[in-house]
Amino acid sequence: MTVLNRFKSNWKIVNHYWWLENYSNKKSYPICLEIDPANACPLNCRYCCWAKMRGEITSVLPKEKLFDIVEQAKRLRVIKISS
Repeated sequence: MTVLNRFKSNWKIVNHYWWLENYSNKKSYPICLEIDPANACPLNCRYCCWAKMRGEITSVLPKEKLFDIVEQAKRLRVIKISS
């Protein structure tokens, strides 16, 4: 089994044909988006891979900006947003 077969990539192309058409016209945007609205975590896990990057900075994305990003993603046909 190849790496691509494991994810059934052929089915993804069939299900997202519109993205492929836009890609060929150089108007493609991501299907998935990751947003980290806060640079803070209350857990303080000793094995956390992000702890060093976060440091003491605990900034938070303003609610209005977060909603604006979600609206833009919707217009660009993003189908999944994770955090």
